[in-house]
Amino acid sequence: MPARHCAGCPPSSSRQRHGCRPVPASGVIARLFKPSSAITFGFYAPPHTVCQFIGMGPRVSRIFVIGAAGKIGRALVQQAAARGHRVSAMHRSAEQSADLSALDAQPVQGDLLQLQPDALGTLMQDHDVVVFTAGAGGKGGPAMTDAIDGRGLELSVAAAVQAQVPRFLLVSAFPEAGRGKHLSDTFENYMAVKKAADVHLASSSLDWVILRPGTLTDAAGTGRVHAGLAIAYGEVPRADVAAALVALVEQPQVRRRIIELTGGRTPVFEALHQF
Repeated sequence: MPARHCAGCPPSSSRQRHGCRPVPASGVIARLFKPSSAITFGFYAPPHTVCQFIGMGPRVSRIFVIGAAGKIGRALVQQAAARGHRVSAMHRSAEQSADLSALDAQPVQGDLLQLQPDALGTLMQDHDVVVFTAGAGGKGGPAMTDAIDGRGLELSVAAAVQAQVPRFLLVSAFPEAGRGKHLSDTFENYMAVKKAADVHLASSSLDWVILRPGTLTDAAGTGRVHAGLAIAYGEVPRADVAAALVALVEQPQVRRRIIELTGGRTPVFEALHQF
């Protein structure tokens, strides 16, 4: 199939920067008939949607997901694999392996509470980007939040540096979360730990992006968001947060940015392209 670009593609001078490249037509057809990918084509990569149908696609990235068994992590794994990326999905429990394999990921068993930087770095080797979506989720109180959201992030950054993984994406927290409400000491600790994690990553040598989503919901993803350096607080479906992470993976020119994210009207890829 000839190399063609649709009107939504970037100019030829920036196609390589965007990772737009020819892919085998057979691979496109296979993904078109994969149920999990149908929504992805329709919603999650608007500038490349038409290109997928005529034989174009994103540059394949090797993604190491920490927290892959969580809600955002699973959505990310599914969407990234459907886009043709090679996903290593780190999880804590052995019983989670089969579910992640079913999403076309390579399961990697590992526990942030047990791993040392050398061991985690070995698991990360030969990947292009680390995505940290792990979190205690309020379970285990402040001690577990400190261990997973805090020290777990620091461990992961050290491991990525050691493994020479160039990019690191972190799902953080919107700074206005809970404002105007009575907050428990546990939530106050959570926000403090998240902020400290942001500071730690931002001071590293990695090409990082910190994504701060608003209140997370389990509503179906719309594929449309509002993203900016500073935006009004709001809600956002977890599926759209995952889509934003995929868009960031596919746009390596976005680096060293803190991006706030809520539901909105702009297609995900377009919303992240502005950075």
